[in-house]
Amino acid sequence: MSAGEDTLIRMANQIAAFFESQGQATAAAQTADHLKKFWAPAMRRRIADHLATGGAGLSALASDAVASLARDDQVQISTSIQTIPASALRDGSS
Repeated sequence: MSAGEDTLIRMANQIAAFFESQGQATAAAQTADHLKKFWAPAMRRRIADHLATGGAGLSALASDAVASLARDDQVQISTSIQTIPASALRDGSS
């Protein structure tokens, strides 16, 4: 684990702990919402990649939030790809 990854884990756990008193489902949703609003896409990708490789160090609540965020980000990526016009994908050499 890199120092940057350790920092992301610590931050995700702190955010999750802040929302923890609201119950698991609400806290996970609000933690994911916070990460989506305030973390750069690269940070979200790194924490999602960390979770995909086992998620060492993440609390259960932070893990749930990151999993939810990763699913949402994947849906948005998939939707974005589907809405790109075919003409935008051409390299102009036709």
